[in-house]
Amino acid sequence: MKDLRITSLNKSFGKVNVLRDVNLHVPSGQIAAVLGPSGCGKTTLLRTIAGFEEPEIGQIKVGDTVVCNSSRTLPPEKRKIGYVPQEGALFPHLTVAGNVAFGLPRKLRRSGRVEEMLELTGMANLGDRMPHELSGGQQQRVALARALAPSPSLILLDEPFSALDAGLRAALREDVRQALKELGTTAIIVTHDQEEALSMADIVSVMKDGQIIQTADPMTLYKSPVDLETANFVGETIQLTANIKNACANCIFGQLPIQSCCQASSNQATVMIRPEQFIIQHPEEGIRAQVTAVKYLGHDALLTLRIIDHPQGEFEVSARVSGLSNYNIGDIVGLKVDGEVMAYPFKNKQDQISMPV
Repeated sequence: MKDLRITSLNKSFGKVNVLRDVNLHVPSGQIAAVLGPSGCGKTTLLRTIAGFEEPEIGQIKVGDTVVCNSSRTLPPEKRKIGYVPQEGALFPHLTVAGNVAFGLPRKLRRSGRVEEMLELTGMANLGDRMPHELSGGQQQRVALARALAPSPSLILLDEPFSALDAGLRAALREDVRQALKELGTTAIIVTHDQEEALSMADIVSVMKDGQIIQTADPMTLYKSPVDLETANFVGETIQLTANIKNACANCIFGQLPIQSCCQASSNQATVMIRPEQFIIQHPEEGIRAQVTAVKYLGHDALLTLRIIDHPQGEFEVSARVSGLSNYNIGDIVGLKVDGEVMAYPFKNKQDQISMPV
């Protein structure tokens, strides 16, 4: 398979700049997720890579082949790029096997390629079914098999699981990831679902207003987001203002070490803590807090805790605990923070909790 390299890509519709100086590199055999809210430009980016839209400026290169720049634009059918739309878009008059075989040269149709792709995507023995006889998840599997059948250089998936229920979505995305990895296929998936992006992709690009704000592996993106807006988008946060001194943040929870990548070096900064960084202890240890709400999620639970008996007054934080834990509203606990935190240049926002200077 081949890598994808996008350089300084710009695309407008009328006076609206949908893509603004987009740069992205997806190494060969890697799965990349483009994560962003609706309207941020991620689907337009995918359609531009596929050749369905033409940019004003920039270059798209797949392997050693320039598929688009200021002097040349290859049509979609010559780019060797597979495309899986949101709801599969199967041909209703063709069987499952007929859909997968569509567009394949006769030699490949007879080579067993169709059966191979159906086996790979978990659709073996269903080749004679019609699309209307399939579930939503099965239709998406067929759409993936159809896109993979011609051995494309690159696979693009546009919100492929958005129409499925939560349980099916989780199972199918793992199967899709496994199929792509088994073939060593370079792929891009666009999604607004943070869990989907973090669990499927080798690298994740966060997109906002037509620009890629940060590209990193999932763990780095979650632990070290480039700014507070990105931090809020990829997970829940607790934000405090604190003093920065000797690579530590001085706040209500004591001296917290900050990550080395942090830009905040001035006296005051905004500290970002993830809910799972809170450790719950005996009430006499750490900062005293009272449980005010419990949101049970099965595998884990999210506690809302009000800080009490503190000179700075009362305020609430969230803590993530195991689903096996047994906490009730009204319980008094002690809180401490585990691990390094992120610190960002201070911005005076009303929703931040002010700490003493």
